[in-house]
Amino acid sequence: MWNIWEFLIILFESFLFFLFMNRKLDPKKRIFKWQWCAWLLFSIILFFLNQMKVSIFYTVFYGIIVHFLITMIFTNSSLFSQFFYVILYSIYALLADVVSAMLPVVLFHENINRVLSGGWVRAVFTLVYLILLGLLIGLTIMIGKQNICLQTKEKLIFIGIALLCVAIEQIDMIAVVRALQQSRDNDFFMLVTIFVFVLFLFMIMLLFIYNLGVEREKNNKLLEENLLSHMESQQYEQILASVKELRIMKHDVKNHLDVLQTLLEGNHTGQAVDYMRQITADLNKVHYTLSSGNTTVDCIVSNKQSMAENVGILTENIIYLPEEIPLSDVEICSLLGNLYDNAIEGCMRAESKRIWLYMKPFHNMLSIKIVNTSDGGYRSDSENELLSTKAGKGNQNGMEHGIGLKRIREIVERHFGIMEILPEKEMFSVNILIPLHQGEQQT
Repeated sequence: MWNIWEFLIILFESFLFFLFMNRKLDPKKRIFKWQWCAWLLFSIILFFLNQMKVSIFYTVFYGIIVHFLITMIFTNSSLFSQFFYVILYSIYALLADVVSAMLPVVLFHENINRVLSGGWVRAVFTLVYLILLGLLIGLTIMIGKQNICLQTKEKLIFIGIALLCVAIEQIDMIAVVRALQQSRDNDFFMLVTIFVFVLFLFMIMLLFIYNLGVEREKNNKLLEENLLSHMESQQYEQILASVKELRIMKHDVKNHLDVLQTLLEGNHTGQAVDYMRQITADLNKVHYTLSSGNTTVDCIVSNKQSMAENVGILTENIIYLPEEIPLSDVEICSLLGNLYDNAIEGCMRAESKRIWLYMKPFHNMLSIKIVNTSDGGYRSDSENELLSTKAGKGNQNGMEHGIGLKRIREIVERHFGIMEILPEKEMFSVNILIPLHQGEQQT
């Protein structure tokens, strides 16, 4: 009976860890269902270790190692974040264990051997242990999910201090139990004082590390947002420059016609032809060449098309737009600009250099598809999410890497759209569907 009770306690304790992990870290959705198998397997192994009377010291460090491996397998968070929350959980478990073991001794003068040996006394205070552990985990979950950013040196120092602290606290707890068993009251109070003091210092350090890491992450986010804002401002300035060039060209049309008329009336046909060629060359340099009915789309696509053709990339644009697009001018500029920039970058590594852009209404949605030739060399993370292959050129520590794809995804998700990335051996394509306003139908 008590073996079943012990297994249920371990099972629930493992459940608290998995709950803590999924709330504070980013779980991998594709293998989420396998967590139940890992939860059950870990509980069974821990149960047998307890039955074999393995030293609590080794059991604790076994738990830390296995917990860390589990977080590596089932979450996408950084290794340091995984280690941080594993250590935090271990400290919570250690604190709840000490408090639940000392309560019957200090408050009810219960014999420590009776508390540790099993029976109803141990069962009652094991429930106290689970309640305390659940309370600590629940309070931490309520704080919310935050990313922690630290330098490598700071991470290594924290890991070393954390492991040392857990070892000291575990050794001290064993010494406390022995002092109680041998009725050494003076040693007992001294060891408890050491335990509380070390735990207090470590919790202060945890809080400091957490706040430091969160603030640095916020600063990095702010830098990224500033960089993104700068990139979008550049895209918008390109639109304004295109419009300005168009106005200048329209203003000069009358003068050009007057010159051509004068040359033709004077039978200077050769000079007239040369002059027309010069005008045509100037017109080809003007970015505003597309005419889709949306000025922002025309300007940004024409500008990017000109950039692509300047580096030897053939382009083809097939664009049919509805009367209203559910995106602001800045969003259109950022979305199409980043899509085209990524396509140009991908073409630069391919032998054949071509880009196709398609935009049209499709079943009450705006369909955007861009395809570029590719050399087939892609990078992805553990979740098979595509990573940027751009080399850092003049940006702050490579911070610009991947911001384009991230920004595209943010815009699509903001408008409840879907995005599909298809990296193939010779082609790379991005398919986007964004819902139109009610009443927009396929044309």
